[in-house]
Amino acid sequence: MNGHGGANQEGGLKAEEIVKMLQKPKFQRYMGDVDFQEAVEDLLKNGRLDPNHSDPRVYELCLAAATGVVTDDTKFEEEAIKRKEAENRRKEAEKARREAEAKAAADAAEAAKPPEQREAEALRQEGNALYKKKEFDAALQKYRAAAEKFPTDLLVYGNIAAVHLEQGNFAACEEECKKALEKRYEWKAPEEKVAKIFCRLASCYQKQKKYDDAIAMYNKALMEDNNRQTRAALAEVEREKEKAAAAAYENPELAEEKRQEGNKLFQSGQFVEAKAAYDEAIKRNPKDVRLYSNRAAVFCKLFEYPTALKDVEKALAIDESFVKAWSRKGTIHTQMKEYNKAMEAYRKGLSLDPENKECKAGLENVIQTISATQGSDKPDQAQIQAAMQDPEIQKLMRDPQFQLILQNMQEDPKRAAEYMRDPKIREGIQKLAVAGIIRLG
Repeated sequence: MNGHGGANQEGGLKAEEIVKMLQKPKFQRYMGDVDFQEAVEDLLKNGRLDPNHSDPRVYELCLAAATGVVTDDTKFEEEAIKRKEAENRRKEAEKARREAEAKAAADAAEAAKPPEQREAEALRQEGNALYKKKEFDAALQKYRAAAEKFPTDLLVYGNIAAVHLEQGNFAACEEECKKALEKRYEWKAPEEKVAKIFCRLASCYQKQKKYDDAIAMYNKALMEDNNRQTRAALAEVEREKEKAAAAAYENPELAEEKRQEGNKLFQSGQFVEAKAAYDEAIKRNPKDVRLYSNRAAVFCKLFEYPTALKDVEKALAIDESFVKAWSRKGTIHTQMKEYNKAMEAYRKGLSLDPENKECKAGLENVIQTISATQGSDKPDQAQIQAAMQDPEIQKLMRDPQFQLILQNMQEDPKRAAEYMRDPKIREGIQKLAVAGIIRLG
């Protein structure tokens, strides 16, 4: 030791020393600050202090990790607070400057408007207030008065069309929109206003389930003004069109015929053909959970376990009490060597049907497999690889504090009993053990 016990041979910092310091009350308080958290993550990732880092508290942490000493000195924290306050003042000043510029520009534009335009806009705002209160006839009168006062503003025609749309007068809505669009070039209408008229016409077509016409209008709107709201509206009408087409195609009787056909093909070992039959059955009756479960069985025979898992999850999304899907889910996770998830699936199935033979046998098989894996001298690399794809396992393996616990257990196995008394730590250790990443006993 040379007074810098936390430094490694390359001059960096050991992660365990940093993690140890983070348990101190002073640094625990710092961890309440998001900026400090992000800095610590960078430090743990790189193993050394970034000389360009502006947070003095990070330097204090490194100093404490290197020397093993935490002082009561508050200068680092005070400096960090001062820097943050200065940055906040700078941002507020920049925001105020931009707002002042925007207001000045808006005031100048308003002052340049002719009196009749300002009067028309006032009438339109009165119409909007009435529209929000669903007083459509009164709103329509205000909008028409605005159009007479200043007839070259496209937005007021969009407002008139909106009233017709709310009243279910689709023909009048279309007529108003088309009339406005015919005048767009003559009135030199801004592109964003033209886009709004196209969107209004698209909404009118969408209400009438004229999906192709609605899609065409939304696309024209995007040509004028490509914005997120219109893109979202286009995506929504496309989904509606697809959903309507799927609903029109549904036929439970034909779906049952295809299910029976798929079952026969499956029993005869014609798995690709069985999948095609189940595909068609699902299109004809997408709410029948048996179809997804049956198709999952086909995918299992074709060794396409991730795709099979998606199908059983679709079945469970429709009916969470479908025990057959829980049993099949457990089987799929077992084949994928995801034993934690397999046990969860089987136990869920047994909670719904305690006497279910498939779930009972599956759970017993998984427990035996885990026991055999723990007792083997050779780790199952396929199991470990599969486990490392699990987000929960990844989170545990990235947790510096949990890594320190595992390291301590490796150096002193007797400490495992101490850690196992903590329910949260015990759960994490058991999860890693079942995944085959660590061995107990």
